Amino acid sequence: MTNISKKPLSVEATRNIGFQFAEVVTHLQSKKKAKDFFEDLLSDAEEMMLHKRLAVIFMLHRGFSFTTVRECLKVSPSTVAKVARTLDRGGYAAIVCFLEQKKVRETLQEDIEKLLRGGLPRYGKGRWKKVHELIDKR
Repeated sequence: MTNISKKPLSVEATRNIGFQFAEVVTHLQSKKKAKDFFEDLLSDAEEMMLHKRLAVIFMLHRGFSFTTVRECLKVSPSTVAKVARTLDRGGYAAIVCFLEQKKVRETLQEDIEKLLRGGLPRYGKGRWKKVHELIDKR
């Protein structure tokens, strides 16, 4: 779980630091540099939180049910609901636009389907039935 200081910064300081952060991120010139930057900056928990948030955005945008998203990504119902509300209000537009690029969309879709299949028993009649039901729910 991430910890946030209970001593907030002023609105102006927060805004200035946010602009500086955005400037640093926009100057990263390769995927490797960006990956290294975020791995250095974020704890494992913070990184996982962002990865899951991105996957929740993708899955909800692609029409997966709340239950499927929650079970597949092991996130709380409140996380799914919060992301869904933001999407419904037009939030995450830049992220959705990026995720809809064909190569990104296909890669994420493939990864999500692997996650969905991962929870099934290895043996037994009808073991793929649940996967196909979850995929068809989209």
